Amino acid sequence: MNSDHRVTPQISESALRNIRTYCCPGETLSISEAVHLGRLASGWQGCNECIWRHEASNISQNSGHRPTVTDTDRRHLQSQIRRTEFGVRGPYLNAIDRFRGAQLASIFSMHLVSVHNEAGRLTNLRKPSHESRIEAGAAITIAVGYDGRRGSADVFSGVVSAVLQNGCNVVDAGRSTAASVLNVSRRFPHLCGSLLVTGAGGTAGEVGLDAFDPHGQGVAVPWQKFGVSVRMKQAFDPHLPQSSADSTDFGSAHAADARLRDLRSGRPPQALAANAAQEQVETTTLQLPELHNSGGVVFRTNRRSGSLTAITAEQFYLDWLLRWWPVHSRQAARFLVNDDQSAKRLEWLTQHCSLNVDIQRPRNVLLNNGEQRAKSDDIVSFEVHEDDRFLTVRSRRGRELPVDELAAWMNRCMPTSSMHLTAHASPCGRRVLLVDVAAPDTGHQQQVISDGLAVSGWILTSMANGQNPLPV
Repeated sequence: MNSDHRVTPQISESALRNIRTYCCPGETLSISEAVHLGRLASGWQGCNECIWRHEASNISQNSGHRPTVTDTDRRHLQSQIRRTEFGVRGPYLNAIDRFRGAQLASIFSMHLVSVHNEAGRLTNLRKPSHESRIEAGAAITIAVGYDGRRGSADVFSGVVSAVLQNGCNVVDAGRSTAASVLNVSRRFPHLCGSLLVTGAGGTAGEVGLDAFDPHGQGVAVPWQKFGVSVRMKQAFDPHLPQSSADSTDFGSAHAADARLRDLRSGRPPQALAANAAQEQVETTTLQLPELHNSGGVVFRTNRRSGSLTAITAEQFYLDWLLRWWPVHSRQAARFLVNDDQSAKRLEWLTQHCSLNVDIQRPRNVLLNNGEQRAKSDDIVSFEVHEDDRFLTVRSRRGRELPVDELAAWMNRCMPTSSMHLTAHASPCGRRVLLVDVAAPDTGHQQQVISDGLAVSGWILTSMANGQNPLPV
């Protein structure tokens, strides 16, 4: 019996591998090349954050040439994790997903544990042996929270899992900001540190992880100890893709830190002194070890998992803020907030206090360094950044007060009943630090508070009676 039907040819495995797919920032499912090109042509908002956004110009309409994804491109996607002052940042999904976030959290938690154990060892040397044994067997606890950025909740689940696998107990702070996570450390003094899943300071499609010690300070991680390569990337445009030839691998993290200090102090490295340009930008990036064929499971360092405790961190933080804000104030003030959570907190404060406060939210809630300023019309204005430890204060005439000048003014206005509290400029010169030597919430000798809402509330309290005007 003859058959005249035609068999549809099967697609070979090599052809399947050549079919190009994309994963847009903030999405979990891949899209085809046609959808990718269509989004580029229509100006889709996610294209501004995508590494392939310049690809349309490379496609020749006459020759029909289609660029292919090379191994260098894939390595570049993974090398987009850059080091920041308090942690790391990278494009969501393309560089940092749930598993990469778990890998970073495992490194951060292991480092916090080692610092905690070393501090405990030094403390135990001054104590009787029976007390030392009791403290050595105590469980190590880390507070973990996440902000409202796209992808933060997804990465948060991987971070919590990794910290638990390392044998640490987790205090779940839930939806948080940097200031509220640090308040958890003040409320629970037994914590050895805190982690926050956040992309504050980055572009719209970025996410990352910040790590703090028990006193709210950033931690310096010896990355190469955990198999992470530290690279200084040189580029004329930090958003354009860079090949592996544009990176310099440093022999140690110490060399990279020294190079960063030279850049911050304005002294260009000798290697770039000859061809340094104004538009040249250098960032420190991290190359994490490859995830093995284990489904992305992060290595664990403890045979016993920790426990998870959820707390009402937001309500704790709101109750703590009332300590700094005036019960009644007719001082007119305008607040420009770059995060919905900060706006909700200000609205809550206006419901519990009698305040003359105008709250404004810019259209783009991810402003970079305050590009959009509040209009000055003889009103004191405060700008609470996305990282709400940072605050910009402007006087009635719209002059931005330098941090050191603001701290000096606060110390002059300090009432006699609060002599245990002093204001200082942070070492970076961008934050006001409140130092409380009474330390009412902990057993430490002093508290170092870095909180934009607390500082702004203290300023309004000083100006509530019509005295102590801000310098103009």
